[in-house]
Amino acid sequence: MGVTILLTLVGILLFQAGRMGLSESHVVEDMKARLEQSGADPGDYQYMTSKTDRLYVVLAWQDTQPRNGGYTLYVNRPGFDFGWHFQTSDELGEGVVQAEAEGYGAVWLTFNSDGAIHRVVYGDGTERIVGGYPLVDTASNLHLFDEQGQEIVVLEKPEG
Repeated sequence: MGVTILLTLVGILLFQAGRMGLSESHVVEDMKARLEQSGADPGDYQYMTSKTDRLYVVLAWQDTQPRNGGYTLYVNRPGFDFGWHFQTSDELGEGVVQAEAEGYGAVWLTFNSDGAIHRVVYGDGTERIVGGYPLVDTASNLHLFDEQGQEIVVLEKPEG
């Protein structure tokens, strides 16, 4: 019984100190709750996620209005810390957005509903063809190209 009480106290202290974040299985649920708080119906949205060891992004959009949606970015802090912590959230309209997070890296986001992005080339030279929307990528360095081979300009969002 003493061990149970001790573990409960440690858990409470970690939570109070801001060291307890969301488990991976609850990140999308957190985004749905944020949508609901804004007055939207989370059931009207599609969701896509992408993550690295330090960044987790959730992109949400409506099928009926593919350019009506947004993203939420979470970070996994190093050291004695548990789970995913909310970093920033914003709407996502036209174009490609690069969002930075507290020096943990960047995420590239677009709805790409018109198929404007055709190819992604990574810093290590590897590439992939993009079939449609959405595009969510957490690579450290990438370049985006349209079907004619022209590089696509990325809009930068300020750090959250």
